[in-house]
Amino acid sequence: MGLKELGLLFKEKIRILLSVVIAFIAPIKPLLIVIGLVICIDTISGIYKVFKTKEKFSSRKLSRTISKMVLYLGSIILIFILDKYLLGEVVKIFTTVDLFPTKTWTMFLVGVELLSIRENIKAATKVDIWEKFKSILRRAKEEKDEIGNF
Repeated sequence: MGLKELGLLFKEKIRILLSVVIAFIAPIKPLLIVIGLVICIDTISGIYKVFKTKEKFSSRKLSRTISKMVLYLGSIILIFILDKYLLGEVVKIFTTVDLFPTKTWTMFLVGVELLSIRENIKAATKVDIWEKFKSILRRAKEEKDEIGNF
């Protein structure tokens, strides 16, 4: 077997391995996409904060995004493996939600990122979007009550 054939064989084995990995994580693909998008939004809001507050921009802070992405995606995949092969049947006793631990962990990570986004926007604009959102809901409730009393 020559070097060229060995290279082709290696390439084929890698392709098969990647196909298996992609098929394995297919059930959590939407969760991985969601956390990836939220991390990207957090990064964008962080960059916006740096420019608005005239902080020093550093590539080191930006490189943390890659570490965070790998850590978050890896932890979701790890919880998925535990969920699928260890916890799945036990969890089904308490809930009918498929992949409940995996989804719960993803929701927790999304919550952490949303808090970071909120902090970045508050630092950049001096506006607390959570308070703004609550005031909009209060106003909508007042309008609904006024319409109901009409």
